[in-house]
Amino acid sequence: GKHDLENDHIIIFGLGLGYHLDQVMTRKAPGTRVLLVEPDLEIVYHSLNTLDWPQLLTREDFFYFFGADSNLLSATIEKFVDVIRFDRLEVVELQSEVRFLAGFFTNVKELIDNEVRALLYDFKTRLAEEAVLPRNVL
Repeated sequence: GKHDLENDHIIIFGLGLGYHLDQVMTRKAPGTRVLLVEPDLEIVYHSLNTLDWPQLLTREDFFYFFGADSNLLSATIEKFVDVIRFDRLEVVELQSEVRFLAGFFTNVKELIDNEVRALLYDFKTRLAEEAVLPRNVL
């Protein structure tokens, strides 16, 4: 079908001119959340001519992280991950850029992995605790 990207969370590493981002946003299922990670602000600047940013930025299913300071990524991940609907995460890589900035993206992958695990763990722990708490039914 038209929506052949079935995962509920997709992370895109590298923007390039943004054509693959356009493809992902078109081909993904309606509820799927997309996070774009691009460390090079100059690349973002060049994409202003090739992408419909005003339209992208109004979407509730699109999240982005620009810049090379991966320590700031946590806040974006917290917004991006829908713990209730989370099932599968797919990473789409723009190969040329990921190879060029291998250190950054390797670091980011690990950070995202840890962050997502922590968010899901916290959520499941809270659910379990709530299930165990005695409820006053009177």
